[in-house]
Amino acid sequence: MTSKSVTYQSHSRWFLEKLLLDPRYRLFVIEVAGEKVGYVRIFETHKPRVGEVSIAISPRHRGLGLCAKIISRCVSELTFKNS
Repeated sequence: MTSKSVTYQSHSRWFLEKLLLDPRYRLFVIEVAGEKVGYVRIFETHKPRVGEVSIAISPRHRGLGLCAKIISRCVSELTFKNS
């Protein structure tokens, strides 16, 4: 981990490389009435049935229980290779 500033271009490149090249990363997009309002990114670790979760949701849609619903759905769709 670093406190060094990361440019948007650098982060975008890293993000796309992870999603496209590393099958351990999964991205789920949260949509409400056709509007993309957030995402859940899950990284499958090397430990059985363990993942790292990153969540982002627009401030307007916070407090509505959307994150709990999407995480539940993500978990039901995921199959961990090491289980």
